[in-house]
Amino acid sequence: MTLTEKDTEIIQKTWTMVRADSIQAGVDLFRKFFEANPDYVKLFPFDNHEDIEAVLKSSTLKMHAGRVMTALSSIVDNLNDPIMFEENLQKIIISHVQRNIELKQFENLKLALVQLLMDKLGTNIMDDQAKESWSKAYDVILETYKKSKQNSQSS
Repeated sequence: MTLTEKDTEIIQKTWTMVRADSIQAGVDLFRKFFEANPDYVKLFPFDNHEDIEAVLKSSTLKMHAGRVMTALSSIVDNLNDPIMFEENLQKIIISHVQRNIELKQFENLKLALVQLLMDKLGTNIMDDQAKESWSKAYDVILETYKKSKQNSQSS
């Protein structure tokens, strides 16, 4: 699937608005992710897996949220540079494949990310076209993840 120039423009414009408060946006992303998938909190090295509110306030989560937002920003910033885009995406994917993170978890993060964008930006900005652009971009991530997972299993 190929992103159009318009898709790239929409993604970069909307992401600029969200990453203005990157750490909080990252925490909000994980809130949505964990609320929709409570068992996923156990995949992370948090002290208290039972209390999601405590996890969301922890410095460990905030640091991870910051890294996630930085990684997403790097991907978004390099949508116009296929080599850098692929290189950044591969780093992220390889580290997650090594930790046995499954495709379903990445798919569920997509849902949380789109919901975060809609909540932060509203439906005037995150209209159908913006949602479609983000969906197409994230589908590239999912396809790359599938290929990396298959390659790691055949090695």
